[in-house]
Amino acid sequence: AAESVQLEVLEILKNLHGPAHTDTLEQTETVAESFEHHGKHAQAVELRQRVLEINARSLGRSHPQTLQAMRRLARSHDAAGQRAEAEALHVEAFEAMKNAYGAGDPDTLEQMRALALMQSSHDRHAEAEKICREMLQIQQRTLGIDHPDTLRTLHTLAETMQQQGRLPDAEALLQEILKRE
Repeated sequence: AAESVQLEVLEILKNLHGPAHTDTLEQTETVAESFEHHGKHAQAVELRQRVLEINARSLGRSHPQTLQAMRRLARSHDAAGQRAEAEALHVEAFEAMKNAYGAGDPDTLEQMRALALMQSSHDRHAEAEKICREMLQIQQRTLGIDHPDTLRTLHTLAETMQQQGRLPDAEALLQEILKRE
């Protein structure tokens, strides 16, 4: 019932403002999120692809809203089992963010984390570990070892090591985290 109301609101906004208006795009994202929540991944991908195309055309490929749309579309592709598409979008978003904001930017680091988690969930633990180690170097330099984001990266790295069967290494990192919290 709520989904049909959301779709109705989306149609009203499209007719009132057009498909590229901010309100229409926000409602499109709301509907896509609802589709995703209900396992309608193909519909979520379709809507999020539309949002990405409109944002890229009107704002540019490296605009924060476009990058956010890219990240959301990557999530939808991943949920739909379309790993290659998801990975390509995650990488593109990361590269664009790194070029626009720098490797130490919090949003860039969060995108790196998303990329590492995606690699890990696809059983590419060595690649995930490499990304985590790169993040850790940046965070230690910019935030310090005791910063919560740095500790979170240490935890992600420990999980990655554990998934590779490197339990002593993972345990040592977890002990290090406990000492610092």
